[in-house]
Amino acid sequence: VGTFGQGLYRFLDGQWRRWSMEDGLPANYVFAVAEDADGELWVGTQKGLCRLVGGAFQQAELPPELAQLTVHMLLLDSKGRLWAGFDSVGLHRRTGGDFEPVPMPAGLTPNQLKVVASHESVDGTLWFGTEGGLLRVVGDEMDVITGSDGLLDDRVWSILEDDAANLWLSSNLGVS
Repeated sequence: VGTFGQGLYRFLDGQWRRWSMEDGLPANYVFAVAEDADGELWVGTQKGLCRLVGGAFQQAELPPELAQLTVHMLLLDSKGRLWAGFDSVGLHRRTGGDFEPVPMPAGLTPNQLKVVASHESVDGTLWFGTEGGLLRVVGDEMDVITGSDGLLDDRVWSILEDDAANLWLSSNLGVS
C-alpha cells in the first residue's frame, strides 16, 4: 500500500512491514505500485521510480529528464509491458529493459500528459485516466476522450470495469 508521506506498507502473514526513505525509497510519497512477471516490485514515488530487488530498493535506470519526476501511475499489461505515467510528460513503456516514451497524439495539453489512472479491459484495450481526459490505446493507436465526447469531467482519477465490460470512471464531478 502506497501512502502520502509514510512510505510503502505490505501486509503479510498477519503483520505489516513498512519501507521508507530510510530503506532506500526515493520519497515517502508513494503513488503507484506494480509487480512484474519476475516478481520484482516497481514503486512510483514523488521523486522517481524504483524497484525492490532482493530486499533493497534500486533507482530505475531512466534518462536524466525522467529520473526525479513524480510517477503517478504504473500498469503491467497482459503482454508483460510495464507502463509508467510520469508527471506532465506522458506515458513511458518498458518492453525488455528500457523505458521508452509512448507516442502521444499531437496537440495534447500538459494536463492530458499527466497520467494518474490505468486499466486494461478484457479485450486488451488500455485505458489511461489523465487530468485532461481519458486515453484509449488499441494496438498502436491512441485517442483522447474528453467532456466534449460525453465524459462527465475531464479529470479521470480511477477506472474500473464491471462484469458486463462497462467502464466506470471517477472524476471531480462524480462517476460516469
